[in-house]
Amino acid sequence: MRLFSVVWAVAALGCSDQRFTDLVDQDRVLEEILVDPPGLTFDALEPGETEVRFITVRNVGTTTLQLDGPPLLEGSAFSLLDPYEAMSLDPGESVSFEVAFSPVNIENTGRVTIASSAPEEGGGPETRVVLEGMGLFPMLQLSPDPFDLGTVAVGCSDDDALWLESVGTAPVVVSGASAVGSAFSLDASPSLSLEPGEVSSLPVWFGPMALGEHTGTLHVASDDPVGVRQVDLTGTGSEVFMVGDEGVVFENAMVGCETTEDVTLQYLGCDELVLTGIELVDGPFSLAEELDLPWVLDGGEERVIPMVFTPEDAGEVAATLRLYLEGEDTMDVDLVGVGRPPTVSFDEEELVFDATLLGCEDNQEAVVRNPFDCPVTITDFTLGSAVFALSPEPETPVVLDPGGRVDVPLTYIPDDFDLHRNELTVAVEGAEDKARLPLAGEALETDHNVDTFAFDGEFDAVDVLFWVDQSGSMEEEQTDLSLQADGYMAILETSGVDWQLGVATDDDGCLNTGIITADSVDPGGSFSSGVVGPSGDWDEAGLSVADAAFAASQGGCNDGLLREDAVTRLVVVTDELEQSSQSWSALLSDLQAASNELVVSAVAGDYPHGCPGAEAGSGYYEAVTATGGFYLSICDGDWSAHAAALASQADGIVGDTYVLSRTPIPETLVVEHNAAPFSAWSYDAAANAVVIDDPADFSNGDFLTADYTIAETCD
Repeated sequence: MRLFSVVWAVAALGCSDQRFTDLVDQDRVLEEILVDPPGLTFDALEPGETEVRFITVRNVGTTTLQLDGPPLLEGSAFSLLDPYEAMSLDPGESVSFEVAFSPVNIENTGRVTIASSAPEEGGGPETRVVLEGMGLFPMLQLSPDPFDLGTVAVGCSDDDALWLESVGTAPVVVSGASAVGSAFSLDASPSLSLEPGEVSSLPVWFGPMALGEHTGTLHVASDDPVGVRQVDLTGTGSEVFMVGDEGVVFENAMVGCETTEDVTLQYLGCDELVLTGIELVDGPFSLAEELDLPWVLDGGEERVIPMVFTPEDAGEVAATLRLYLEGEDTMDVDLVGVGRPPTVSFDEEELVFDATLLGCEDNQEAVVRNPFDCPVTITDFTLGSAVFALSPEPETPVVLDPGGRVDVPLTYIPDDFDLHRNELTVAVEGAEDKARLPLAGEALETDHNVDTFAFDGEFDAVDVLFWVDQSGSMEEEQTDLSLQADGYMAILETSGVDWQLGVATDDDGCLNTGIITADSVDPGGSFSSGVVGPSGDWDEAGLSVADAAFAASQGGCNDGLLREDAVTRLVVVTDELEQSSQSWSALLSDLQAASNELVVSAVAGDYPHGCPGAEAGSGYYEAVTATGGFYLSICDGDWSAHAAALASQADGIVGDTYVLSRTPIPETLVVEHNAAPFSAWSYDAAANAVVIDDPADFSNGDFLTADYTIAETCD
């Protein structure tokens, strides 16, 4: 039962100053409609039967309800008997109408829509009653459809089962069946009744009298409302005897070579047969040995006949296998042999080299075989591309005995990132065409890197802060960095810049060994001692420690570290990503606000994939890129080069040589000046540096970028 209602508020005249919440219950008007039942499910009926049910519409509200009429009906199995027309119902009144069901299918659905003045709040102006009913209909299904009865020898016959299944809701009565097509037949026309879900088989016979494909149709009559159902029939008539692969018995015989094979003779007949003799007629075929005849063969039985084939020319050669049967009958079977010119075969259809680094080599072997029963002579091996090479080139001629092989060593050294294709060609004595093995290889893409160099003009003073990761995995790197202290400071001394530096590792940012200058008692020793120091909760948060160190440079524990007339350099050394609670960008803003012309450099894990023993230095990489510093690999063992590169950021000299943070593949190196193409430069491989032709081309605030693919070390 469905009940829909709406409440209308009515204010009494003269009470306009009263609030809505002051209305009393007797001032409400209810407009409600009740439709009963909300859905109708009829009984299961046979075709021609009818069932009638009632639907009642009642006004259960307190005001008049308007009904549009007549009700709208959907569903071909249903009909309305004496439906109401448009009318009004006073409170308490009702109207009923009849719905009749007479099935037209197994599953029947429909609905009745009742339109009224009921508002949206009451379920909308339309109320729907769902109608359902089942019909008791017979239905027959045939399978498989289509029906392939396979291959049968000409003159024989075989049967297979077609399945009849009752898939309806009432028993189906099968009254007969017939096969159309001369090769198809039935034992008898069926007559049976199948309950719903019951299955029965119908044998269908196939007896071809000619070679090739046969088609037909099976018709099955029943009381299924569809009428006669049908299935397409197919079958193939074959020879009584088959040899080889559809008559082809020698597919790989070399011209002029006596080739022996065991040829399979298959008897497909339906009756026992006695074979008394075998003869090869026409063509360069012969029996390899005397056969132990006669043979008594049953249907489907196979025998092996050793044959010899010696083709004189390339191409197909036809012959006849004559079979002598008991009773002086004979039967001819066609044979085909294929003569081929001398050649070789390969184990692979295409030899694909492993992806290898640019400039590195991958070695593979091409296996070359003799597929024939006679020797072949290889006179030459050739390649047509500089990236593929014979290494070493095999000595020729090479004589391969029947079934023999030679392994040809090949080397692939990619010189760019294109997909490389080539062919190994093999020349064989006596053959016009060469055998060809396709080759393919592609360079392994390595990581990309961008170095940015900011030209801040020459400066007289520089303040440098080092932060060194104090986690247990950093002991070796701390030692390596300590050993470069004297070399780093020597570069600063040579430049004449007024420098000072410190090392901070603890959460408070206080320097481990104070401010180190050229006038310190042992600058190198102080730096080395400071590299290993205390750590707090921020042992993986270098930018946070640096932020605390900068904040303590004016009156705090690092008073005097950052001078007003000096530029600032920050160096972080770590094998982890930046793990501060604040973002790298927010911390970088704080660091830049507290310093002068800040440049951040990092010795960290390769970006973006990391390197053995080190994560990518995410967070540090972005800070380095934003400020034009160096991003150096902590997995690269050349710490002297790292020290030189870091010192070049702090020596106060606008020079012509800019050391790259990673070794590039020179061909991939692209240099830009202020984001514009720049060609006045060269690459110094020994220094791993970009050398600009004239530093005078650069002004304060300019920047240089070097974009390249990283050159990895060959295995």
